[in-house]
Amino acid sequence: MPSSTTLTAPNGDVFEYPSTLLTVAQIEEKHPGLKGRVRGIIFRADFNDPDYGGFREAVIRLGRSVYIDEVPFLVALRAHAGHPPARARSPHGRGGNAAKGSR
Repeated sequence: MPSSTTLTAPNGDVFEYPSTLLTVAQIEEKHPGLKGRVRGIIFRADFNDPDYGGFREAVIRLGRSVYIDEVPFLVALRAHAGHPPARARSPHGRGGNAAKGSR
């Protein structure tokens, strides 16, 4: 019998869902848009970055193994979508090849 977990939404609603634990490779395979980004999210959540607090609940560690509870991870990802975009890395605005061609 599969186990289930409860999740409390920001509005206070409580949901019960089947618990699906995936490795980093499995979640990247299942959700290709996350490829190469999951380990960075885990890193920020481990170091208590306040913007990544919801991800801490979704990451489960057993020794050196890392498992991700899929539903809370995707809920945290959806909540993170409302954050403003990051500022440009270059202090001079847009950089890279686009700026070189416009000179």
